[in-house]
Amino acid sequence: MYLFLAVASGFVLGYLWPHNARNAVSSAQGCFEVSGAKLQGPQHSGGFIPCDAFPCIVGTVRNTCAQRFNTIWLTYNLYDSHGVQIGSTDGMVHNLEPHSTAHFWAQVDDQPTVSKFKIIKVSVAPNQ
Repeated sequence: MYLFLAVASGFVLGYLWPHNARNAVSSAQGCFEVSGAKLQGPQHSGGFIPCDAFPCIVGTVRNTCAQRFNTIWLTYNLYDSHGVQIGSTDGMVHNLEPHSTAHFWAQVDDQPTVSKFKIIKVSVAPNQ
């Protein structure tokens, strides 16, 4: 009996979490403006952030809605000089307040041949 309850509750939670996440993403449609994105080479400033050792895509993201978002992921595809996709990367911003702007960076690990990039998705975690 206990095993049945544990399995049943696992199915319910497994069903509810992604459906709540989908609702959060759809309620966030049109809430973000990404600007100033550029490929920046390693900074070699002696710091301990990934952009000191690897190239990064850096820019800003603006929340144009009246709600706070816990976590925002910015997903980029990476391309070589021939337009062939050679990878992808994600940037992240936490706790973006309503109508505010934040800087982001997305590390480009070991991809020295990246010549261009394109944002393909902005997604959010469900608000808690």
